[in-house]
Amino acid sequence: VATCDPWPETGREECAAVDHAHFPGEPSCARIGTACTDDPWAADLPTEQPILYVWAEAAAGGDGTRAAPFATIAEATSVATDGSVIALAKGTFDEVVVLPRDVTLWGACVAETVLTCSVAGDTAGTVTTSGADATVRNLRISGGLRPGMAVRSSGRSMDVQDVVIEGTATFGLLVAAGAGMTGRS
Repeated sequence: VATCDPWPETGREECAAVDHAHFPGEPSCARIGTACTDDPWAADLPTEQPILYVWAEAAAGGDGTRAAPFATIAEATSVATDGSVIALAKGTFDEVVVLPRDVTLWGACVAETVLTCSVAGDTAGTVTTSGADATVRNLRISGGLRPGMAVRSSGRSMDVQDVVIEGTATFGLLVAAGAGMTGRS
């Protein structure tokens, strides 16, 4: 008789930290994404791609630079081009995010970079994409009145890395109607 039990003898561990999870096949809880630092943005942002900085506490009228960040993710997505990275500072961002094709949304750390949405929605996620090859990494999608992430329609795809989805309405993650998604942690 063949059996499969991916959990250790003690069973699945409940993780106390919001940026930890216990995955099948692993001995215990492990951190999701990078640890938070004193820097408001991720320390491992790429150097070869254009970066648009966003900080929820920024003054209106920023230009997306680190010195004058945008105040909303929507401002950054409106000017993002193929290959752009939208770097989110630590904080809570209350908005619907629609990522253009080939754009990366990169949080500072899972524990302190949170996306939520106070506008209700039945099937549209807090994070969606309008094209192919969007990426979301190193952040948390939490609570709210709508689903966490949704990728719908043929030709749309998203890569999700080091993301925690918790307490969302209806579902945490939906991939439907010919869309594609890959994920890790």
